[in-house]
Amino acid sequence: MTFVFGALLLLSGCVKSGIVSYELRYSDPSLASDLAPAALRAVQGRLLALKQPEASKSAVLNASGSVISVFLPSDVADTLTKQLATPLNFSIMTQATAADAEITVEKFGALKGSGITEKDIAKTVANAADKDGKASATLIFTPEGAAIWKKVCTANVGKILALTVRHHLVTTLSITKTDGQSSAITVSGIPPAMAQAFADDMNVGSHVAFVPLSSPLKP
Repeated sequence: MTFVFGALLLLSGCVKSGIVSYELRYSDPSLASDLAPAALRAVQGRLLALKQPEASKSAVLNASGSVISVFLPSDVADTLTKQLATPLNFSIMTQATAADAEITVEKFGALKGSGITEKDIAKTVANAADKDGKASATLIFTPEGAAIWKKVCTANVGKILALTVRHHLVTTLSITKTDGQSSAITVSGIPPAMAQAFADDMNVGSHVAFVPLSSPLKP
């Protein structure tokens, strides 16, 4: 794939622009074929959120799935690099007293970790939209994560748990007696595009490190 530099020169203005490349380092190389496209979508989504649609279009993955390159202004490159380096910090959290709180979420209150983090999630899958146009995402536990989940549910029947990412509330779960028997959690009622973005963020944030290359690669 090649960059269409004529169109991308519009990005330059008074700010220096250029190619920025990130090496993708996978926690498990066997997952690379699935994670590489997700990593590209994650980069494109972040650039759209930064109001850089042309830069988002320019992002490409090399043939081996090991490097993502993108043409963008230097100040945006700095912001993107910082965002990609920010840990996922996924947690399933329980309600807590102010004294025990690890974080406090507006409209929900004090929370503390249950012991379940991204290391306990094997993968997250975006599910197709239902007849009402709402999609869902399913978080599948590792065997170790499923065991912790069962204990957490047993201790919190009738209570509400919170799913947080980067210390922000994603959704809440009202726990019943049977929830601990499941090896997965489904977050439902979300727009299809958001379901895929959430799944990508979970999978990439858990298993991929973005390492800036000192010598960017031309795609």
